[in-house]
Amino acid sequence: MNQIFDTLDNRYGPDKLTLIEGGGDYTPATGTWVGDAATVVFKNTNTKRVQLTKVEVTYTPSGSGTPTEKQDPGYSFSSETATALLGYTGYFQAPQLKGVPDGLDVKYSSSNPEVATVDPSTGAISFTDKAGETTITASSEENDSYLAGEAQYTLTVKALTGDGTEAKPYSVSDMYTLESMEMLPYTSTYIKGTITSVDMYNNGQISYYISDDGTASNQLTIHGKGLANNKFSASTDLMAGSNVILTGSPSSGHEVYSSYLTSIDVPFDVFDDGYATLYYGGFALKIPAGVTATTYNYADNNLKASKTYTEGDVLPAKTAVVLNAVEGTYYFPGTTETGETPEATNLYGYDKATLTEAKGMGKYYMLSLNAESDPNSIGFYWGEAEGAAFRSGAHKAFLALPADATAKGFAFNDVANGISAKTITAEQDNAPVYSLTGMRMSGKLPAGIYVKNGKKFVVK
Repeated sequence: MNQIFDTLDNRYGPDKLTLIEGGGDYTPATGTWVGDAATVVFKNTNTKRVQLTKVEVTYTPSGSGTPTEKQDPGYSFSSETATALLGYTGYFQAPQLKGVPDGLDVKYSSSNPEVATVDPSTGAISFTDKAGETTITASSEENDSYLAGEAQYTLTVKALTGDGTEAKPYSVSDMYTLESMEMLPYTSTYIKGTITSVDMYNNGQISYYISDDGTASNQLTIHGKGLANNKFSASTDLMAGSNVILTGSPSSGHEVYSSYLTSIDVPFDVFDDGYATLYYGGFALKIPAGVTATTYNYADNNLKASKTYTEGDVLPAKTAVVLNAVEGTYYFPGTTETGETPEATNLYGYDKATLTEAKGMGKYYMLSLNAESDPNSIGFYWGEAEGAAFRSGAHKAFLALPADATAKGFAFNDVANGISAKTITAEQDNAPVYSLTGMRMSGKLPAGIYVKNGKKFVVK
């Protein structure tokens, strides 16, 4: 051990000290002591005090010949992050701790044992059944040669929602996870999602996009055919918002090729008045619970139900109907069955927004309230003046009648099930409105109960 003394004034310097205990060699001129004792004692031989301002102690390990300082152990993991997948943890390879000095005792710990634990001696990871994140730390205590050390990596444990079978298809998020871990299936697999948009049609196949939530973020691009590997007829065979399950071969870049649908549920909204129209040309649909679908036929200047479809019935492709149900969104399962076509109907439709046209017809009506928007007046009314053609929405139905039809509109008179309808003549549609006290009303009606054509209605 070297012990060097420095003073403010040589008159009171280290040469005034005499080695008493501890052995070793002491050089008074420089104040340097060399020895191996744990304790050393000096005596002041000066008549005055010795003024020491600094004491520097260095340690030389046995046999080194030169003084050394304690080292940073300097070890680290081969990666600062790692990802494991529940159900596939047998493939997990933990980052390796590198640069550990010989003989250094390193211990391992996990910050979140509910996600993964670690063997304190070997660093081997054991997984639980929970997804989440934990920090794996390797640490060592200070010893004679090295300072305390530490290294860490963040372990993320992910879980898939499916397993790629038809009964439990992968989600879009699952596919992203599998791709990020270079674990995409090499063969055809089952995937589920919601159609966000439709891109293009080519020779019986459609390219479209799906995501988990129906938004345009984190999408998969799908290229393929329809139900039971049947060819599509047009890009309009698919609707955004439809929930699908498909089977196909995934590739890099979040794309799936050689696919076809194994199921599809097509959404249609029913308004707060309990009615909506539907037309779907791509394939037949099954009627869901709580919904009645009706076709209507025109005869003797009146409109009557020609066929009604209820829960479980198959609505044939390209069959326009009026839906009756409690307000909400209903999903109609697609099917390869054909269903029973109505014998006669004056309802028509298109799969894309188009100007109304029907062979032999000249008056066109849309589903709406009457011109005054009277409550409970839902029915079919002219979409344009004098029943001229109007632009009908995609997958919507309209009513087409001969040019000599005199009715301005048809109001459903059985709101509960929409089985029949009542002709509204122009005179009836323009009939005066009275209060319950018999006063004739005009202009915008305030909230209350009124009478028109002998029937009460409510304005809210």
